Amino acid sequence: MATDFDRDVTPIRIQDVKRIVVYIWHRLLWLDVIVVSHIPYARLRAQYQARRDLLYGYVEAAGFVAWKPRGAYYILTDVAHFLKRYGVKDDTAFAMWLIENVGVATVPGSSFYAHPELGRTKIRFCFPKTDDVLRDAGERLLKIRS
Repeated sequence: MATDFDRDVTPIRIQDVKRIVVYIWHRLLWLDVIVVSHIPYARLRAQYQARRDLLYGYVEAAGFVAWKPRGAYYILTDVAHFLKRYGVKDDTAFAMWLIENVGVATVPGSSFYAHPELGRTKIRFCFPKTDDVLRDAGERLLKIRS
């Protein structure tokens, strides 16, 4: 014969088991979602990193003072020495000079600063392009190295 104590304890134990099973099931499901959903992002990250490394090699070889990004889709460079060498007044003029004389488009650094004067010697190269486009741009940039 079951006592009141047995009736009170049994449903709690079954309920606890159900909670544990549901918890484990959700954890496994969540783990599957995390692992499977991150595969495309891991691939995308690797592709961007390869493109960054490709363009960064050219930018550095061309003589730009560059900062290697760790989570961006662009490379920021300092071009103060190029401004002096080519008699160009600032980043905006140098970006135009690169288009006209080298055939490579960049973004003037001053456009990213609250105080534009802080970016007057910087330009930005974006690398979400195909490898062929990056190689072509890199080869063109090598023409201005010292």
